[in-house]
Amino acid sequence: MELLDQDAVRRGRRNILDGLALAEGPTVLPDGSLAFVEIKSGRLRRWSETAGLGEIADLGGGPNGAALGLDGLLYVVNNGGFDWAAMEGRPDGDPDTREPSWAPTDYRGGWIDRVNPDTGEVERLHGPESQPWLRGLNDIVSDRRGGFWATDFGKRRPYEIDTGGLVHIKGDGGEVEFEPGWALTPNGVGVAPDGQTVYVSETMTGRVVAFGVDASGRAERARRIIAATPYRLDSMAVEASGVIVVAVLDGGLLLVSPDGRLVEYLAVGDSCTNVCFGGADLQTLYVTTHTSLFSLPWPRPGLPQPGNAGR
Repeated sequence: MELLDQDAVRRGRRNILDGLALAEGPTVLPDGSLAFVEIKSGRLRRWSETAGLGEIADLGGGPNGAALGLDGLLYVVNNGGFDWAAMEGRPDGDPDTREPSWAPTDYRGGWIDRVNPDTGEVERLHGPESQPWLRGLNDIVSDRRGGFWATDFGKRRPYEIDTGGLVHIKGDGGEVEFEPGWALTPNGVGVAPDGQTVYVSETMTGRVVAFGVDASGRAERARRIIAATPYRLDSMAVEASGVIVVAVLDGGLLLVSPDGRLVEYLAVGDSCTNVCFGGADLQTLYVTTHTSLFSLPWPRPGLPQPGNAGR
């Protein structure tokens, strides 16, 4: 892992969109457009150079992460929504200055949708009726076998919190496995290039942890901590080299080598929520924030994602 030329990366920044409602889950589609969710508005949206900003579907709740399947459909995890609290020093009456707080009064649980990005057709795969233990689904990534890994952040209410865990979704979306209670606020999830390791970032502990994947494709219960940081970590992407790139809510990006020996922090001045690689060479890093989308030139290519030509 070579350290970044941080000045060059920051100079190459391109601001793409502003005024977003807590953007997350950037995912490059095969035609080169970018899908992403807005947690606060409950929408799945799409942006492209030619068509600009549009909407794919209104999903409700709090869509928190998206990933493209081998079937060309988007799999979107939903945290079930929030009660929005006024941010300190901001006008109480302005919804754009509110941040997620407790579970809303109508909260029943989290869910998983499968969405056709071309037609906007939505199919509910799992929700409170069939999987009541889904609480606050957060991030999702392909397991490189046709299925997906997802994190469940948990859910907060006054005086209590559901701890969440790691979720495995089988390739056809018909079976879900859950490993609960091993972490506090699991957020981002990524998979190593060989598919044999799953990485998870924890928001409130600032840790990046790694799980081995056994022969059946399930995560092993034992885990190792590969980085412990002072930052509040959000979602992630993985380079083709294996380096993990984590969005940091405190205003930057964290880079961690798979063995945890090298850690680098890139300050960008925004509360970053998620990242993904795109461009013809997979050397464009798209970054979502609470209110914006921007890109950075990246010196190393990202890991190609199944179901995506890598554009």
